[in-house]
Amino acid sequence: MFNQAPTIAGRVILQLLRDRRTMVLLVLVPLVIASIVGVSIPSKQTLDYIAPAMLATLILFFGFLLTGISFLRERSQGTLERLMAAPISKLDVVGGYLLGFLLFAVLQTMILFFYFIYVLDISFHGALWQIIVFEIIIGILAVCLGIFISVFARNEFQMVQFIPLIILPQMFLCGLLWPVSQMPEYLQWVAKFLPLTYGVDGIRALMLQGPGGLCRRADGAGLAHFEERRKLRREKVFMGIKENSQRLLKELPDGVELVAAAKTRTAEEVMAAVEAGIKIIGQNYVQEAEAVYPAIGNKARWHFIGHLQKNKVKKAVKLFDMIETVDSVELAQEIDKRCAQIDKVMPVLVEINSGREPQKAGVLPEKAEELVKAIASLPNIKVMGLMTMGPRFGNPEDSRPYFVTTKKIFERIKALKMPNVEMKYLSMGMTNSYKVALEEGANLVRIGTLIFGERE
Repeated sequence: MFNQAPTIAGRVILQLLRDRRTMVLLVLVPLVIASIVGVSIPSKQTLDYIAPAMLATLILFFGFLLTGISFLRERSQGTLERLMAAPISKLDVVGGYLLGFLLFAVLQTMILFFYFIYVLDISFHGALWQIIVFEIIIGILAVCLGIFISVFARNEFQMVQFIPLIILPQMFLCGLLWPVSQMPEYLQWVAKFLPLTYGVDGIRALMLQGPGGLCRRADGAGLAHFEERRKLRREKVFMGIKENSQRLLKELPDGVELVAAAKTRTAEEVMAAVEAGIKIIGQNYVQEAEAVYPAIGNKARWHFIGHLQKNKVKKAVKLFDMIETVDSVELAQEIDKRCAQIDKVMPVLVEINSGREPQKAGVLPEKAEELVKAIASLPNIKVMGLMTMGPRFGNPEDSRPYFVTTKKIFERIKALKMPNVEMKYLSMGMTNSYKVALEEGANLVRIGTLIFGERE
């Protein structure tokens, strides 16, 4: 058994080596894509986070394409049929093809990995062999998928047509472009059945954290040196957060409350802001709030300041003390229903799309009063004011007209003295525009970068 497999594998390898297109797919194209990604992402930490997912994706994509097209040629040229008709065990034939393609997949994996480490200077932790073994497993998956799918293709064009069906969904849902935890629940459910999701999670865990042992970088630094540098950097970041928070709190006029916009920030960063005196934490995503909340708890109040999907309301009403982005009757009714189940009255702000931007959430200015009236009767909701984002400009002064518009709406609704409506808060202004917003009457400002620094 398998006596002829090495011979068949050697023939497969020689055939692939003679094909220039194969060598281009194997080496040149993946390296060009990796180089473009490396050059286009200036932040080292961001690149370190994206690189494991990119590495797994490139191995799967090009391994699948190379194996599928090459095996298709073997069939179309009659080579496979002649081998099957020869007095050779079918296990030898299958084993030979698998071995040949796997050797190429391993070679491609090695080239990509060392290019990422030594050319793009990607940091990695843990033992080198563990990372390589995990990548080879992804290569094996790519080979098996390529061989299997090639059976259903009659030519190379049809093989390429399978990419949107087999590969692209895995690329979009594996965590390469955005975290799986931030996807809608039905997409998270689909992602659980895709092999690349686990491949990305595994390689990312090994490269960013490692199971222990020597922590290495491409420049050869050891664990102690790396940990010391990381500790110093974190201490500097936390000290900066505390200083920024205290400076802002002193700067803001009496009666104005500060919401620390903590999108993508770690629990340690948020805690540093809280320890400096921040009383309100703003989160854009329920999943991120769930991750940070256990470390902070009731040490601060929690405001939801992102676009709230109806399927996230059940969790949101348990976590947050205020929802600042109510922009429809349907969303308000869902909040009311979920709050009734836990015997809670949720303070909300109605979000105004003051810039009339179609890509943004929020009710149009002329519809704001109608929306407030419609949701004021809901027993488990209390309207506490308005919120607006406004268009983003380089010059903060350009935001002023949109703040003026929202302030006028605020005063008009306040004058109506509607039951269950307490127009107490006007949430306007972010890092770039909060000073202008204060001049136009804001008493709740959402500031992130000025507290935590630039996102990476």
